[in-house]
Amino acid sequence: AARIVLPIVALIFILIPLVWIAVGRALAPLADATKALATINSDAIHPVAIVNPAKEVKPFVAALNNLLKRLAQQVTRQEHFVSDAAHELRTPLAALQVQLELLESAGSPEDRRSAIAQLRRGIERLTHLGQQLLTMARLGPTNTRPPAQAVDLSEVAMEVVGELWLLAKTKEVDLGSLEHEPMFVRGDADALKIMVRNIVDNAIKYTPRGGKVDINLRRH
Repeated sequence: AARIVLPIVALIFILIPLVWIAVGRALAPLADATKALATINSDAIHPVAIVNPAKEVKPFVAALNNLLKRLAQQVTRQEHFVSDAAHELRTPLAALQVQLELLESAGSPEDRRSAIAQLRRGIERLTHLGQQLLTMARLGPTNTRPPAQAVDLSEVAMEVVGELWLLAKTKEVDLGSLEHEPMFVRGDADALKIMVRNIVDNAIKYTPRGGKVDINLRRH
């Protein structure tokens, strides 16, 4: 029994360090991947680079890098959305401020009622804009976007003029829309309205006092 057991015990003590070394070398790429992942944060998401990974580890590393790429795209998309949302909310908030000042300076009950009505419409537009932004935030690249529909750009232009005329007035900019017939395009009505509002908002912003801004639609 001793002649049989002693060689087996000796063999076990010899095999343990050999197996330990072999497994350690085989798992070294995973250890490298763990160290690389520990250095990644939301400000700098980059692929994991492993030198000469074993063929069994390559699919894992490829899948991990694909996940990191999608995560980086999502972070970038969120940053862009926050920037766009801040830009979109700035104009209606400024309009509410102007409407509140008009309410405070109203000298008659009629002027006060008119200012309150304008303030209420401004709050409703701001609420609708918030809903638009939330909808756009949920529309990721994998989500279904709303189907395109016929949108009258002339109506969009008139709505934008109605929303921004008070801001233009406070800057002494003459804002108007030239006469034009209905002009339909296929697209997302809310997104088109945001686009037109951005254009007109920038026009008001960079037009000197006493200037004029007109919206004109033409087929070309």
